[in-house]
Formats: sequence, C-alpha cells, structure tokens
Amino acid sequence: MRFPYGKLLIALCICTITLLSTGCGIYTTKDVSIDYSKVKTVRIGFIQNKASYINPQLSPRLT
Repeated sequence: MRFPYGKLLIALCICTITLLSTGCGIYTTKDVSIDYSKVKTVRIGFIQNKASYINPQLSPRLT
C-alpha cells in the first residue's frame, strides 16, 4: 500500500529541515558591545509605509 501524499510529505520535511538549520544564522549579536559613555541618544528617521493596505496611523506611531 502506497502513501498518497508521499511527495508532499518529503517536500514538507525538506522545507522544515532547511528553515530550522538556517534560521537566524546571520543576525547574531554575540560580538557586539556598546560604549554607553559615548552613546547618549539614537535617532530613527521617517519610516515610509509602502504596504498595499495603508494604515495612516502606522508611520507616525513608529517615528
């Protein structure tokens, strides 16, 4: 008896293994240190909302 969703199951397993093995490998902060005696404030510029559904309150709330 053959499993009818064999190819789908194999594709799902491959995608799961790929996502689990490569997740957040680039975005590490282990070698980062901030000298708080030199850094007092941080300025974040205006964030332009490029979404297809535009929420007019989103951009002013973020900046």
